[in-house]
Amino acid sequence: MRMVEALAAEGVLVRVARGRFDLKDSVRRYCEHLRKTASGRAGAEQTAAARQESLQASARLKDEQQRALAQRLARERGELIARDMVTDLVRGWARFMRSQFLDLVPRARRRLGLSIEATEEFRKLVYEILTEIAKKQPRDVCPDLAFDDEAILSGAEAARSGHRGTSA
Repeated sequence: MRMVEALAAEGVLVRVARGRFDLKDSVRRYCEHLRKTASGRAGAEQTAAARQESLQASARLKDEQQRALAQRLARERGELIARDMVTDLVRGWARFMRSQFLDLVPRARRRLGLSIEATEEFRKLVYEILTEIAKKQPRDVCPDLAFDDEAILSGAEAARSGHRGTSA
């Protein structure tokens, strides 16, 4: 009953007497009201805040569509590399570098004729350097690049768990 009264108060339903409405005219006007509401043209019903929110949502959608298109075109031009490929490359390079650092100790002992004590000190130094490297964050090593903290975190978690990241 409240809805009927509200529609009558707005002038959508045509009242002919107390509790009585003109059927044909009221149905026609109610259908028109529904069409306006559905298309976003309902004057009083759509507040300024709702219109503003609609405009902002539309702008966000357009921005996202533009970003997606730019990313797709860059990928097609070969300007983007899949995250999996970069991750595999960096991990492979890191493993190689780590093995080369660790191989310094026996090489130095053989070439330089180091004593057991000197070899042990050298081994500690290499492990200390590798530990310092492992503690560095990508943004610390390359401050000029923009890093997505979530992507770095997911990449670090993936590295610990042995999983691969997603494609860019």
